[in-house]
Amino acid sequence: MKRYIIFLFLFSMILISACTKETIIQDSSFCKTPYFEYKAGECCLDQNSNSVCDNDEIENAEETQEEVVEEIVIEEEPEMAPSKLVNSATFDLAEGETATFNNIDIKLITLDMGVNLNAVFEVGGKRTTIFSTKTQDIVGDISISIDSITGYGDDEGILVNVEKFQLEQDNYLVRAGDVLSMGGKKISITQITRDTKTNVIQISIDKQFKERIVEGATKTYGKVKITNKKVFFKGNNVDNYAIIEIKVG
Repeated sequence: MKRYIIFLFLFSMILISACTKETIIQDSSFCKTPYFEYKAGECCLDQNSNSVCDNDEIENAEETQEEVVEEIVIEEEPEMAPSKLVNSATFDLAEGETATFNNIDIKLITLDMGVNLNAVFEVGGKRTTIFSTKTQDIVGDISISIDSITGYGDDEGILVNVEKFQLEQDNYLVRAGDVLSMGGKKISITQITRDTKTNVIQISIDKQFKERIVEGATKTYGKVKITNKKVFFKGNNVDNYAIIEIKVG
């Protein structure tokens, strides 16, 4: 009897195992390799056997690539607005300080408050000296002058007026040694100096004769009229310069 029961038990186990395998085979054999049943009764290509439809993998890869491209887009830097230019400005400078006028640096190199004021400036890389207040100096296209002295002792400084400079029509900035040809005449600037308390320019016309023209005066030579409008006295004939007006007619 016991043998019969054992036999029945073993037969039952073999039968159950066979049924289970059959079910698995039936379930997995609906879509044949290399296809994958992504939903009941529907198959898609799955060549790498990772249970994901190959079409879905391609779409996911394209989306990822688009995201990466978006991430590496470099934004252009906004253009810097040009700085605003002005016609004039006033700066309070102490020795060693720098101010900027229309993108040009103006530095007060040294300041001597002795018997006569002596201020050395560097304007756009060029040095110039101003010897007293209310005295104008021209450096390039900048006019610079000392308005007044400010502070006292260690806080001593100067108030500096700065303006854009442009010559008027028929005006010329000249130095000793310059030669201009106007109205058929050759005008040579031989000397710019100070006679007692008067600023004077000496000129020669066609190398035939010399003339002295004091500041503010006008002289006529044929059709040529010359006016000494302003002398900028720098202490020696080499550095002195003047603005003259020449009219022909």
